[in-house]
Amino acid sequence: DLPLERWDMLPDFNWPDPRNPERYISTAERLAAPEASDRYVHMGWFVGVYDMILRLRGWEASMMDFVAEPVRMKDLIARVTDFIVTAVDTLAEKFPGRLNGLLIPDDWGGQRGTFMSVAMWEDFFGESYRLIGRHIHDAGMHFWLHSDGRINDLLDTLIECGLDVVNMPSPTVVGIDEVAERFAGRICFWNGVDIQNTLVTGTDEEIECEARMLVEKWGGPSGGFIPTAETNLSAIGSDPRKALIAVNAFRKYAWGLGPLSAGEEADYLASLK
Repeated sequence: DLPLERWDMLPDFNWPDPRNPERYISTAERLAAPEASDRYVHMGWFVGVYDMILRLRGWEASMMDFVAEPVRMKDLIARVTDFIVTAVDTLAEKFPGRLNGLLIPDDWGGQRGTFMSVAMWEDFFGESYRLIGRHIHDAGMHFWLHSDGRINDLLDTLIECGLDVVNMPSPTVVGIDEVAERFAGRICFWNGVDIQNTLVTGTDEEIECEARMLVEKWGGPSGGFIPTAETNLSAIGSDPRKALIAVNAFRKYAWGLGPLSAGEEADYLASLK
């Protein structure tokens, strides 16, 4: 059963405490590791705004709520947002200057576009995202977002909300050239080769070609593109050999490096699911 399957369950819902010290034990342990001392440290937050709504209300009910229960939905969004910004503030208090980036996951798109209009998104989520962006920036961190789907028309608004880095795991769905023309130089991309298409059915040449296109078209001389490697290959139906081709292509075109050494390759293969 969903935690908020019915709206009459909300008054008695026991909200978790974002300041609970137990939530930050693993963060402290990881920041104590030697490799975290002199590097850019990026933290992946466990939940996004609408992602939490989905966990509480479910997909079908929440989509109807935007029309049937807009006041209640806005109140619920505000409560979730308050949890997130309080957690961001707590991270800043506990680990001042130690965290450089914070990512939240919220999937806003399908194959053809966002599943609500940009105007509706602004009405329900604009204030929330701007508040989160301000708190992340005030904490001295960059605002990162993962979103599946074709979010091209929403990306302008997300940039206005303070988004610094975006991960869109399906470049062929959003359109490599379209994104380059509209957004290159305005936001940093944290991306790998397309996990729906190229990394699954692409040839070796197609995988390398896409990696090169992403580096050259989404990045620039001063940066703007951070290559990433897919690790959960079983979920997308790909295999380690294809993943290695993508990794080595990014090493070649992004950093001018040779392929992974035997030891590095073994470590990477061990990390795959």
